[in-house]
Amino acid sequence: MASRRKTSQQILAELEAEDDGLLTRPIGIWSLEKLATLLLYFRAFTSASRKAGGGYYVDGMAGPGICRLRRAQPRPYLACGSPLLALRTQPQFQQCSFLEIDQRKVDALRARVASYAERAAVYQGDVNSDLARLVKAQVPALAPCFCLLDPQGIELSFETISAVACTPGRRRKPELLVLFPLRMALLRLLTLSRPVGAETEERLHQAFGDREWLNIYDARRKGHITATSAGTEYLKLYCGKVRALGYGWVGSKAIVAPRAPGTRRQEMYHLIFATDHPAGAEIMQDVFQRPYVLDFPVSGRLPLFE
Repeated sequence: MASRRKTSQQILAELEAEDDGLLTRPIGIWSLEKLATLLLYFRAFTSASRKAGGGYYVDGMAGPGICRLRRAQPRPYLACGSPLLALRTQPQFQQCSFLEIDQRKVDALRARVASYAERAAVYQGDVNSDLARLVKAQVPALAPCFCLLDPQGIELSFETISAVACTPGRRRKPELLVLFPLRMALLRLLTLSRPVGAETEERLHQAFGDREWLNIYDARRKGHITATSAGTEYLKLYCGKVRALGYGWVGSKAIVAPRAPGTRRQEMYHLIFATDHPAGAEIMQDVFQRPYVLDFPVSGRLPLFE
């Protein structure tokens, strides 16, 4: 399995970062579950890849490296972003490559990873135009590779996912963890209260890789399926397209916002994991099924049972 079971408090302690005064990325409480998934899986990945040198990590939308939790109380809570989690993983990744388009985030990330010397490389560029070339150039064909794609909305083109998955010359496909922004972005754009504009429709074509999503949208508009069923079908469609790239196992996990004061639980997005390796599938299934209670920095309440 991925690792010895950690309590929620242990996970929160390992995620926490110190304030260095540099740029941070604001996140909601639900993002801690995504970071916890990475924390637990990274260690399993590098342990399994130890004979191959630890493997390579590629982050296509890396951000500044540290996140600031919104509504944290009674004190601020800063969490390591995916780049710092990868670099702090033991056993180590052999090499970590970070791609980020925003210059201010690039500058902050470079400052934060400088102490990791040759194991960390930060590149400024766009995920859709530059990531596939980066993977081909920086990751040896025989090296294990884990790639994170963490969009804020629908800016990630499915063509990019396909290009990374089908990197020429690789014996195994890179493992992928892709954020699928179902309720966070897609369902907000595919509302029935107003028509989908031409520009949004084209962006959705790029995000899904073709026009199949329109069949689900049309069925919803005509009242043939419910909103919940439409969401389920969009997710199945996307997972099916990832599976069609040749992955042996594709699974997903819903990320739900924990109940915070004055709010209710709400599904935010899905993490979609794809791997060619049976061990990777087994480990991530275990990680996906673990119950976390990570709302303490916002709620102030410790979990009763773990």
